[in-house]
Amino acid sequence: MKNNSDLLDGRNYITELRGNRYGRTGIYGNVQKVCDDPFSGSPLGAALSFDTFDINPVYCAAALETVTADGKIDCDGFIKDFCHKRYKTDAYDDDIIALTRLCDSDECCGSVICARPCTNVKHTAPFDTMERSYDFHKLYDIADRILRSDARRTDTLRADIQSIVRQFLSDLAYPVYLKATEFFREKNVRNFEQASNLFLEICEDIDRLLRTREETNFCTKYVQAQELGSSKDEKEALQINYLLLHTIWGPFDHSILYDTVWNEWGGLVKDYYEARWHMYYRSLAAYFDNPKKLKDNSKKQPLDRNEYNGSYQAKRLALFENNFLENYIPRKDGICEEDTIEVAKELLEKYSQVYSQF
Repeated sequence: MKNNSDLLDGRNYITELRGNRYGRTGIYGNVQKVCDDPFSGSPLGAALSFDTFDINPVYCAAALETVTADGKIDCDGFIKDFCHKRYKTDAYDDDIIALTRLCDSDECCGSVICARPCTNVKHTAPFDTMERSYDFHKLYDIADRILRSDARRTDTLRADIQSIVRQFLSDLAYPVYLKATEFFREKNVRNFEQASNLFLEICEDIDRLLRTREETNFCTKYVQAQELGSSKDEKEALQINYLLLHTIWGPFDHSILYDTVWNEWGGLVKDYYEARWHMYYRSLAAYFDNPKKLKDNSKKQPLDRNEYNGSYQAKRLALFENNFLENYIPRKDGICEEDTIEVAKELLEKYSQVYSQF
């Protein structure tokens, strides 16, 4: 059995650097690795395969720089130059360097918020993981330092602080989910209610934060997709395809790649992901007398995940998802009505004591 490196022996090839797969909103990307010239051994040159450039801007900027650079580039020096150009100040150099060193995974981890509900969530999309290679508590410190700075905040910084606080809250949701599941199995009704309500509250707060900017809202992107059509039929086709892509992927009744293109976007979090979890947590009340009766994990595990219709609970979720697809109406109300920085500050203060418990 040959390994991948053996297959390249004697062959010319182009080295490809991937990033921001499917535009998922998790912060990741090994900036140091990119700056160390990953293309040095490529005889025919280099290629970038980024599905979007707005998720981790410093990682994307480093990739664009190194693809034409002559050898390695100084990582910290590049980040400082990036910060000066992006934020018009050097006040955030150390914090952005700390962020890139913290979230330096080559692969995007999953989001429990965007994961299809069950008592054993292992993945959001196929092949990702819920485990973090970093201590998410440190995201709080980075966001807090930036928000306490007196330096002038550019629009790009406002976008980036929104992303950092969103990631912190998203990461916090996973240990809260684990506690809710633990309390359910222990038949501890009171603690289960507290943990599950906290999980749903985190979803609400993420959605509120995301609605402070137009470009982080699902309905904005949905309308943009619709407007690409030149006829009524094209617009309708683009609408349903856009909805399918960002939810169950398709087909309607036996999707395998559901939630592949997950995104924590305003409106989508509240109306789709949180709504799924709310419905699921309410359904668990019927099993508190005997949690073992709950069968929400299918026997077959395609791509190490539950079958789309593999259990009674999964079928209920499928009904909800298909109803969402059939009846979705974009809601622009509330978008950009609150200030990103003020909401971010409020949420950090709100969870300043909570996050240290997980």
